[in-house]
Amino acid sequence: MIELGEGEDDIIVFSTWEDNDPVSIITDLDPNEDQIVLGVYVPDYDFPGEATRMDATYTASLIETSQESATLIMPAVTDEALLSEFNSQSVGHAIPLGVDPSEIQDNNIHVIISNSNILDGSADR
Repeated sequence: MIELGEGEDDIIVFSTWEDNDPVSIITDLDPNEDQIVLGVYVPDYDFPGEATRMDATYTASLIETSQESATLIMPAVTDEALLSEFNSQSVGHAIPLGVDPSEIQDNNIHVIISNSNILDGSADR
């Protein structure tokens, strides 16, 4: 669980371990200030040209947890070849508690799909 506190916060949900879907449960996301970056690690996917990453979209769905209603935020792609890489790789998810999907704004969520580590700066567009 992550508690953000006051002010603008950025949360990065990413792992380079295969077969590991990192999930962050966020107790106090402020949709007016905070941002979430979801990472998808696909080491065997070949991006066009010299690219090592791309931006993607997301889905936001209302779910019920043992604590309260929440929103499940997960990456979404339409490319079947890329989607097939998701099956065995690391896909970041976020669950902000007490947040309705209608409160999520596009500038709150960023999805990065990469075949290298996005955290060390080696993943360039």
